[in-house]
Amino acid sequence: MNGQAIPWGPGRKRAALSLTFDNFGEAAEISLGLLPMEGPYGGHYTATAVLPRLLALLEGISVTYFIEGINATIYPQQLKAINASGHEIGLHAWQHEGWNRLRSDTQSQLLERSLEAMAKLGIEPKGFRPPGGEASADALALLGQMGFHYCSPLGTHPSRVQDGLVSLPFQWRHVDAYLMDPVLGFFRAANGMAAEPASASRWAQILEAGLSGAIDRGEHLTVIFHPYMFGRSQEQWNVLENFLALAKARDELWIAPGRDVAAWLE
Repeated sequence: MNGQAIPWGPGRKRAALSLTFDNFGEAAEISLGLLPMEGPYGGHYTATAVLPRLLALLEGISVTYFIEGINATIYPQQLKAINASGHEIGLHAWQHEGWNRLRSDTQSQLLERSLEAMAKLGIEPKGFRPPGGEASADALALLGQMGFHYCSPLGTHPSRVQDGLVSLPFQWRHVDAYLMDPVLGFFRAANGMAAEPASASRWAQILEAGLSGAIDRGEHLTVIFHPYMFGRSQEQWNVLENFLALAKARDELWIAPGRDVAAWLE
């Protein structure tokens, strides 16, 4: 089963879009050693300034926000607000660890720790996005064993059910940070792209082309926005607003969080 063979969602739409967001608070900065392990934490602009504005913008649709487990202890009220607004909270490791570099037993421990922290808030993540994008076959099997319904890894295959777990892949060109974050120039160059960051207007063009392509092919499209990016750039915020308006205007498109797309494919 894939996006080329089935209609999408209860409305039997031609294509599907999952608008997703990655990274919350200081988790990634702690993992990278840019901040001290002992804190203090709790005042990151993605939580205090960006989130309220984002929730207001997203009123009327549901998205998936992949959030690190540690944030359940640092920002419990913010995570409750996301959940109460009807959005899905997926898991993005414990502290944004490079997932494919971890041993299986470490992955298991971090998943258990994250799920336990989220459960205390009444949140039960069923989707997982591996930081770094890659997840081994063993990691996928572990996710299934621990009750996850889907994974959203890097990949070019259509969204599908694979070995009992739904795969909702993304591609680097549909990730704002990959294209525009200045510190990721080395990563872009390693992948054969120009190291110089793309402009916000170029990002908008890529998103529009991706959406049109998904509709033409009858596929599911996953796009990734990082609040730490558009939260400090009005140009990038405008891209998000405009893309959301564009997607809403396409009657043949089902806009749904990962959990709903996974359930539909299952």
